[in-house]
Amino acid sequence: DTRVYIITPGNDFMEFNAHICIRFFDLRLGVRALLPREVTLRQWRVTIGRIPDTDYVFFLRRQDGATLTLLQRFFELEPPQSSPRDIPDPYHLLRYEGRVRP
Repeated sequence: DTRVYIITPGNDFMEFNAHICIRFFDLRLGVRALLPREVTLRQWRVTIGRIPDTDYVFFLRRQDGATLTLLQRFFELEPPQSSPRDIPDPYHLLRYEGRVRP
């Protein structure tokens, strides 16, 4: 089972990117979109406590170092994957795959 999170600013931006990511990566999974401010220590402790043995995929903006640093506290993340398409930087999301840290 894989949990997918798209973390971007703004509701319209999130819905657009969620739709694009689902179609581009052919995701047949539940996808959750979050604002960066919703990515908190408490949120991940609760999430991991409920479903610790699963794979995670995160999509986030290259400029969102704060969210990446927080995720790295809880997850062992693979190096980011970038889209091969020519996507303008404000809309470009990096894909990180990982598992909960032991």
